[in-house]
Amino acid sequence: HVLCKTDDRGIPESTLYDRSGRYPVAVTGGAAPREVLYCGFEPYEAGDRISVSGEPAGQYLTEETAFSGTRCLKIPAGKKALFQVGVRENGLRVRFSVKADSPVDVMVDFGRGSTEKKQFCRGSDSGELCGDGAWHTIRDLFHSRTETDAALVMISSESEIWLDAVYITPVLSSGEASVYTGPRMLQSALHRSEAPGTRTYFDKYDVPAVTAGDDGTFLEFTNTLYHSDGNPHEQYAVCLLYTSDAADDLTRV
Repeated sequence: HVLCKTDDRGIPESTLYDRSGRYPVAVTGGAAPREVLYCGFEPYEAGDRISVSGEPAGQYLTEETAFSGTRCLKIPAGKKALFQVGVRENGLRVRFSVKADSPVDVMVDFGRGSTEKKQFCRGSDSGELCGDGAWHTIRDLFHSRTETDAALVMISSESEIWLDAVYITPVLSSGEASVYTGPRMLQSALHRSEAPGTRTYFDKYDVPAVTAGDDGTFLEFTNTLYHSDGNPHEQYAVCLLYTSDAADDLTRV
């Protein structure tokens, strides 16, 4: 289910919904529907335009770990996760969360002989950390040298990798993608295309207990006191902020 509306200036805004059409999965300004791809690999998502080295992505889904939801894509060494997406402004903004024991390669094929490849590893020029076996979030821009309206994004590594929360949008767009979990479809994470997002953990009464930045820069603990009937009585929060070094440590917890 996809909804696209255009403002008075002709700028589109696309909303991707879950299979039921009730929950917005990704809302992206400055992009047509074919120019947006989000996948958290959750059961309620459509999961089209995605494959693993030409094979259906569904057979590579796993619940053994995940960055923000209940499952992710586990890619064997030597295989590539493939994402097909439309292009605007001859470039893409690529955001994904990944866990790997080796550097992670991202190559975008814009067609007509135009490709761009980047590697993300500890100590790379991008400043991103990959290859240490912990979850990390990558955000970067990829540009075509020629006019194009479609691209193939390929993510791979020499070792097996776990991939989650893939969000691909036009360079000049801005969007947010939501993750829903549990029988009540609570919003447990919010991922932004161009900035850090948040993850939320709930207590047994489905009240937010911990909110964490998906870049590891803060934790907010919410303490809730309940009446005997289980209804909230009093609530307060404590927020812990981390320096960049501490944030690196936090991602390994």
